[in-house]
Amino acid sequence: MGGAAKKLLILALDSVNREALQPHLDAGRMPNLARLIGRGLSGVLHSTTPAHTAPAWTTLATGKHPGSHGVVNFRRFDPRTQQSRLNTTQDVAHKTVWQLLDEAGLNVGVVSQPESYPVRALRNGFVVSGLETPSTQCAFTWPHALKEEILAKLPDFCFRSEHVRDKSLGKDWDAWDDFSGGMASLTAENERAHALNVYLAAARPWDVLFLYYQATDALFHKAWRWCDPATRDEDRPRAARIGEFFARLDGMLGEILALPQARDALVLVCSDHGHGPVCELVRVNNLLASLGFLRRAGLITQ
Repeated sequence: MGGAAKKLLILALDSVNREALQPHLDAGRMPNLARLIGRGLSGVLHSTTPAHTAPAWTTLATGKHPGSHGVVNFRRFDPRTQQSRLNTTQDVAHKTVWQLLDEAGLNVGVVSQPESYPVRALRNGFVVSGLETPSTQCAFTWPHALKEEILAKLPDFCFRSEHVRDKSLGKDWDAWDDFSGGMASLTAENERAHALNVYLAAARPWDVLFLYYQATDALFHKAWRWCDPATRDEDRPRAARIGEFFARLDGMLGEILALPQARDALVLVCSDHGHGPVCELVRVNNLLASLGFLRRAGLITQ
């Protein structure tokens, strides 16, 4: 691409870091991503504090740190009522970059960004809300008519709360059948997300477009030891299956990049945080109680 880019395409891969991708890049499984790295700039960025999906993507969307925009987790605790609830866009204390670009007259598309429900209206663009959306029965798009268009074009589209995830996703994946069933479920989730991304990238006008893929995060949570370059060769069949997953993910990126609408775009591939093994676990309330700083109210049997 010569000259200044007239569009910006953001490909958001949840929980992905270079360490986990490097074996697949080296093996030639991810030629599209390798091409972007080779002709562009890449590096390791610091995540937010805390390094968590909800605050990190909200920071990308606002340019503010969590202490400013007010989102530090998926849920928000109200000390007055002693209850917690999911965060919503009404809890974000600043305008998003998407809103500012929209006010400047650009066509902005935001697809499945976490912490984007209920959707905020745009003058020129479109929004599909993210994974915390209750269901497709809600008003999950802007403009509202886009909802019916999506459901007509993509009858399999649904939110995480609606589809039946493989029961293996609730297990530890030590058994091969659990691993295999879980991988099949995550692959299907990725395909649904990709179908939505491709459709909207091709069907809607945009100057700035944010497209989100979440299944990588779930994969790392369940199967990090077979993704980690330090331990992945302990089980080569599982590592090979995970290699197929990343090869297909790279193919998805290639399909997006090949769209006529994306050919003149500046491409930004980014993530919200990295991943790693859990070596130690501290239960803070138990620690405080053992030190005499916390006393439980009432009888706890479990």
